[in-house]
Amino acid sequence: MQRLITAIFLVTVALGWSSVLAQTVPEERPKIGLVLSGGGAKGFAHIGAIKVLVEAGVPIDYVGGTSMGGIMGGLFALGYHPDSLEKIMKEQDWESVLSDKIQRRNLSMTEKDEDDKYFFSLPFHDKRITLPRGLVAGQSIYNLISYYASPGCNIHSFDQLHIPFLCVAADIETGESVTLDQGYLPDALRATMAIPSVFPPVLVDGRLLVDGGLFNNYPVEEVLEKGADIIIGVDVTQKPQSKDDLNSIIDILGQSTRFLRMPLQRKNIEKTDIYIRPDLDEYSMSSFTSADSIILRGERATRAALPEILALLDSLRQHHDMTPHYVLDAVPVDSILISEVVIKGTHHMSSATVAKVLQVEELEKHSTRKVIRSLERLYGTQNFNLIRYRFEPTEHQGQRLRVELNEKEGGEFRLGVHYDTDFKAAFLMNMTFRNVLTSGGKLMFDLALGDNNRFAATYLYHRGNKPGVGVRLSAQNFKTYLYENKRRIGTFNFSNALFDIYSQATVADFTLVGGGIQMEFSGVKPDVFLIDLETSYEYNTNLFAFLRIDNLNRATYPTKGLRLAADFKLVSETKDSLDNYVPPTTFLAVRYNQAYTLHPQLSMLTSAYVGSQLSGGSNTLPQYNMYLGGLRETQFNGIFPFVGLEFMQVAAENTLAARIDLQYEFYRNFFLIPKWNMGFYAGDMKDVFVKHRAINGYGLSLGVRTPIGPIEVTVMSSDHHHRLLGYFNLGYNF
Repeated sequence: MQRLITAIFLVTVALGWSSVLAQTVPEERPKIGLVLSGGGAKGFAHIGAIKVLVEAGVPIDYVGGTSMGGIMGGLFALGYHPDSLEKIMKEQDWESVLSDKIQRRNLSMTEKDEDDKYFFSLPFHDKRITLPRGLVAGQSIYNLISYYASPGCNIHSFDQLHIPFLCVAADIETGESVTLDQGYLPDALRATMAIPSVFPPVLVDGRLLVDGGLFNNYPVEEVLEKGADIIIGVDVTQKPQSKDDLNSIIDILGQSTRFLRMPLQRKNIEKTDIYIRPDLDEYSMSSFTSADSIILRGERATRAALPEILALLDSLRQHHDMTPHYVLDAVPVDSILISEVVIKGTHHMSSATVAKVLQVEELEKHSTRKVIRSLERLYGTQNFNLIRYRFEPTEHQGQRLRVELNEKEGGEFRLGVHYDTDFKAAFLMNMTFRNVLTSGGKLMFDLALGDNNRFAATYLYHRGNKPGVGVRLSAQNFKTYLYENKRRIGTFNFSNALFDIYSQATVADFTLVGGGIQMEFSGVKPDVFLIDLETSYEYNTNLFAFLRIDNLNRATYPTKGLRLAADFKLVSETKDSLDNYVPPTTFLAVRYNQAYTLHPQLSMLTSAYVGSQLSGGSNTLPQYNMYLGGLRETQFNGIFPFVGLEFMQVAAENTLAARIDLQYEFYRNFFLIPKWNMGFYAGDMKDVFVKHRAINGYGLSLGVRTPIGPIEVTVMSSDHHHRLLGYFNLGYNF
């Protein structure tokens, strides 16, 4: 306060003398700089502060910020009104943006089957598992920043923005603080908030940059050097925590960095004329879901400082025009004429393949959102660590789209965990190598260990909408029960090994077709039975075809979209080890799921399952029978889930089933789901509705989405046996 009074006095005296000595020479008014600190989600408070300053008519001449303060300050300097900033921040799904979760719609069809199987992933390079530069790549936040910073895509000097702007980053190689006031604005904004260990560093003009808050979280001195005479500062920096609050490694690391920058922070606070510190102690850097209340806290703190601000303005208005010179009407660029597409950084994938995925034609106008969606689709191929892009002016009309790719090297080591009542515990290890042998070639190894073991090795050369080639070797075994007249009569172990050679192609963004030849070995070993059965096994050769359609918005608890999986097989005739003849069999299995949004918190999932042996004799292979029961979703032959039945409880040559789930999200990520289904079965498809009466099953599930997958508890029953059953699921299906 004393510094502010002194500043007002000196300004008044200087202006008075200048009017006496040089009345014909107009004095340039003192320049006002706005400084916004970093603080993660607490930086939303800057929006409330800016809103009050704009309402008060404060003519801001310079803006400087760090981290989230740099993001807010950069967009404000670009010409975004605080009301627009508030809307932008509130409408984001911050959980998805900050986790860098690829939207399922942007995953290629070959990647959707891998979606939501793993909770942990590490790079594999030079024959060893390595650690990434950051927990998340930051592609989603980069796309978000690039879209909203698009009005400044052709501005090189940040002095040319509506309000001259700078942000601060840190050179992680040299340990220097770096002031960014020119270059490509999205790169600068992304660099200033590259939190070490969370996001990887950003390469800007040859320097490896991280979050500026590492050294300088409140860049007052830099704004003064730009030419500001008066500083209004909004500081949302975390206060030092007490020993009782230092309960995690994150708390300890945060406290350590705060102490390192504290001397500079104190000096910069002393140089601040109007210092605004919102009361945000109850919030953390990760409180992104509290945008409303954090913005309000910033507004309240700035209104409390309004008497000081207005006093300063009144003193300056005596001799100067204090009308703000900036215009706050910025909106993202709607469409861009792209005259040229330049692709850099390809080593394994060819530029032609990248261009084919992008589908951004030259010499055509494209919406900015469409271009970003195309880049998200390219990122969804999982071949890149990060995709950077920029629009550059050309000598002629239109813009050059420059795409800079950072390709993945080596492979990925991924882990998944799962438990359910039907298949018990399993631990999944996966190794995936991309661009093997040729561009687009993917090699995968899966090993699931637990009560039921499974192994698969797959090589797929995918060519998009052109036929590609795949080879797959897989083996599995699982233990299950055999039922007769609603009574369990025994247990058996089923095992099989498959070798597939196939071709497939993506005929639309979310449609995949293919087919091939399969060599199969299968065996059934009785375990405990009420009747005498012998172990049997057989070899056979199959022809198969498949159709996959999938545009569900998420793999678990979807709210919109559909998924269709149709499998057809022609199974060759064979003799099993007991000399039983099995005639040729044609097999069809169809699984259909459709999700509808009924209300923001209520959605409906309808499902239909069809399984049929279209032809065959009285003696069939057990793995090509149709089975109803359990809640585990599996793609194995004709095993279909059915609420209220035990796993594989009802068996027949032909089955039909339909199901309705109502998903009520009563609290974020918590679901209450009533389920009902009806099923029919028979030895012949023409008798499926008349041979046996319909089975009705019903249940109620309580589920929650967690980082390791869904956790779900179900209570269910059916009119087939009238017993109450329980089902428990932990983790993603695989």
